[in-house]
Amino acid sequence: MRCLAQAGQEFRLTPWRSLVLPLTLTDAPAVIASGLSKAGFILDPDAALMAIAACSGAPACDRASRPSQEDARNFAVSLPPPPYEKPLLHVSGCAKGCAHPRAAPITLVAREGRYDVVLRYTATAPPDHLGLTVADAQTFLTKFFKTKGI
Repeated sequence: MRCLAQAGQEFRLTPWRSLVLPLTLTDAPAVIASGLSKAGFILDPDAALMAIAACSGAPACDRASRPSQEDARNFAVSLPPPPYEKPLLHVSGCAKGCAHPRAAPITLVAREGRYDVVLRYTATAPPDHLGLTVADAQTFLTKFFKTKGI
């Protein structure tokens, strides 16, 4: 935000945790694009993180048992190349599923510091796999996408 404000760049916030700039990034001064990238903004609409819905997670939410946004960044490397069904992966800090209340191809639901896996349904559904560590969940995702060809 500071980068945009310092550059005098107009922007709009969206309810989907996005910014809309009234110009394309190819038209934007390189310093703005570089600053946004360094600040952690996703500039590529085909980036793997754009295919993940993740709640605020721990410690921002008292119900969450995992830092779901941090975990989502780690899980992004397991996603197949684009194009993506969006969201392809839902990472939820608890069974409420606030970030994506609809069905997703894969939903990881944190419970007691581990992840349960729900396939093709919502976070509130009975899990298909129980109690995966973050490393196990990463391995599951990698294998799932290789075998399913998604």
